[in-house]
Parts: sequence; C-alpha cells; structure tokens
Amino acid sequence: MRLLLWTAALAALVACAAKTAREDSVPAAPAAPIVTPAEPADPPAPAPAAAAPHAAIGDFGVDLAAGDHGVRPGDDFFAYANGKWYESFVIPADHSSFGPFNELEEISTEHVRSIIEAAAAAHPASGTPEQQIERAMSRDHLTREETLARMSRQMSLEEKVKFADYVIDTSGAKERTLAQTRVVYETLRSLSL
Repeated sequence: MRLLLWTAALAALVACAAKTAREDSVPAAPAAPIVTPAEPADPPAPAPAAAAPHAAIGDFGVDLAAGDHGVRPGDDFFAYANGKWYESFVIPADHSSFGPFNELEEISTEHVRSIIEAAAAAHPASGTPEQQIERAMSRDHLTREETLARMSRQMSLEEKVKFADYVIDTSGAKERTLAQTRVVYETLRSLSL
C-alpha cells in the first residue's frame, strides 16, 4: 500500500515538473501585396481597443506597496504586510470602522438617493390635477385617456367640496392625512354620543 502511494506521488510530481515541448512558430516572409491602380487603398486601421474597466474601489489582490519592508516578516508579519497602510489610513470620524464594504454602502446609498430624487422630480406636485390623474391611473390601471374620460364625467373637486360636511385633503403626507382623519372621526364620534 505504501509503495502504491509513493508511486502515485512520484508520478504526480513528474507530471507536474515535466516541461511541455514548445513549438516556436517561424514567421513566414510576408508576400508583397500587389496593388493595381484600379484597387482602392487599404481601409484605415481600426481604433485601438478601449482599456479594460478599472475597479471602482481600487485594485484587487495583494497590495505589495502597503507593507513596510523595512520590518522582517518573522519579527512582525502584520507590520511587514500592512505597515505603510496602517500608518497612513484614517478611519472617518463618523465611523467606528471603515473598509471597502462601508465605501460600497456609501456609493450605493448615494446612487439610491439620486434615483429617488429623480423619481420625485418626475412626479407632479402635490395637490395638482396632474397628480390626481397619475394616482387614478396607478390605482385603477387605466390609460391616461381612460382616466381623463372618467374624470370628465365626474364633478370637479371644487363642486364636491361645496357639498361636503368634512373635507380631508389627501394631497400631502400620510401623517397629515391621518391627523385630519382623526379630527373628523373624533368630531363624528362626539356627535353620536
């Protein structure tokens, strides 16, 4: 059994260490192109390829420049591998720790904020007829034309307010709507007692 194990290990070692034969290609002498006056000139050379995208948070892998190579690895391996980085890196004052994941979180938060702000800017102002149209389209899954046709058959908002005993304005924040609803509820409740 031992002999079989040693033979297999030796075979693996020989296979890994064996150099493969390398075939060097010999470039052929280029033939001179035959150009006649009737043939067009060669097309322009293609533009150089764009450089590969660079990582957003620096290079990946081992940063050999981060180490302090004045320290022997056997004396203090941490200083040897990270010494220059450790001396120069400053954790931001508003963080207890900071690293690539924190940086990714900040980048992602900024991207999400810009998306939300762009979406908010694209929506009509609160309380406008355009907002009413958008809400109805979203709620009832109607096209703009269907929504406008439905709204044209209804009383205007101003006419509805004239007939109402209580009005709750839902064009603002939810908290404001809830506060108005509580006031109306309490008023109606006190009337029923």
